[in-house]
Amino acid sequence: MNNMKGFTLIEVLLVVAIISILGSIAFSSYQSSIQKSNRADGKELLLRCASMQERNFLRFNVYSDDEGVVCGAGANTVVTSIDGHYVLNVENTNCPTAADNGQCFEMTATAQGSQRNDTTCLVLSLNQAGVKKSYSAYPGTETTGCW
Repeated sequence: MNNMKGFTLIEVLLVVAIISILGSIAFSSYQSSIQKSNRADGKELLLRCASMQERNFLRFNVYSDDEGVVCGAGANTVVTSIDGHYVLNVENTNCPTAADNGQCFEMTATAQGSQRNDTTCLVLSLNQAGVKKSYSAYPGTETTGCW
């Protein structure tokens, strides 16, 4: 009697297929976790600059719309988050009435680089009242769960 030991080609291919499927699931889950943790970079940028905006308002009784001035980087400077995943934009002209311009602000942190793949929370937003919003990659679509 001839006893054969080993695996058939079908068994090996089945194991490779299972490992591939599990690997792809694990990788996508890992990417999602990385994107979620990178959102903290954008949140920190908004909260830090909002604090500086309030300081500016106390001194001059007006909110600035220059990102560099707001975040202490100097006038006309592009402000990015510490890890570089977000870029800041500040508007102080979207007040309820034109007479209130300068008395309100809305800051947005827009994802850049690899963080742009986080299409659910592409833009994080904060205003002078502390209202936090987030928007997806689809223009005007507000999302939840990003803050």
